[in-house]
Amino acid sequence: MKGAFPTVEFGALEIGAMRMLFAYAVFRLAIPANVPFRAQPYPVGVARWLDLTFLSRPACYPVLKIFAWIALGVYAAGLERVLTTAYLFVFCTLLGTLRNSQGTIVHAKQMLSMVLLVQCVVYTTAATRALGEGRSMFHETALADRLAVLWSQEAILAVYFTAGLTKLIHSRGRWLRQVAKIPLQILKTSEQFHHDELKPVDLGARTTVATWLLHHRNATRTLFGLGLLAELCSPLCLFNQTTMLIGGAVLLLFHRLSAFCLRLHFHEAQMLLGIYLVNLPGWVRAMVPWQDYGLASR
Repeated sequence: MKGAFPTVEFGALEIGAMRMLFAYAVFRLAIPANVPFRAQPYPVGVARWLDLTFLSRPACYPVLKIFAWIALGVYAAGLERVLTTAYLFVFCTLLGTLRNSQGTIVHAKQMLSMVLLVQCVVYTTAATRALGEGRSMFHETALADRLAVLWSQEAILAVYFTAGLTKLIHSRGRWLRQVAKIPLQILKTSEQFHHDELKPVDLGARTTVATWLLHHRNATRTLFGLGLLAELCSPLCLFNQTTMLIGGAVLLLFHRLSAFCLRLHFHEAQMLLGIYLVNLPGWVRAMVPWQDYGLASR
């Protein structure tokens, strides 16, 4: 990677801001108030071998949730990164596995779990190396922080690249042809949301958009084709900080379009794009000279 892309630098305050924002994202989006699933009728993943319904027990989940809150606070403070990322990864993954064992697969939190996983691998590797070679844990952690950001960016972009590739594979290359049916899906999801949630939906605006797209199928293919192209080209965002900003902004734009048209919000993905790719703290560090200390390159 280092030979393929120019050097990107990360400041100490920039990394600290990313860490706190990521902790907030996990707290806000990945730790539910309760777990309503009392069974796992269609087990997937480790649920094939383990009964994960213990997560829904009133005497168990509140304790695990408190430990998760504590882990997030410790992680945000920059302490015990190995233990905190490991616990949070296992906790979030088991919750997601139990949810997906109900008969439908929801992958909205996949990206959060992947970022936790790669950060856990980075910090565990750094700690093991430091202990094995008798080096300063403080020095190893400082270097690992920079690597954790890089690996987090790569994990996020890998999700988008895989999503784009999967569209082409599952459709056998006919995805652009099939995407012309999107206008019908817009109307279907809007009316379904209204009946399921009993909340007002601006069907007028969505009907207007769906009708226009239905009568301009080439424009529909072009618009959503650009989204597919953005997914397939997402690894190029790693080229430098500017490409990360542009790529992150483009992916965020398509998320907003998807949220309006299909009611697919993917709040987790949007927050991670804002934290690790758009990265406002990094641009502040780049533009304000007195924050140029504490840099390390990949």
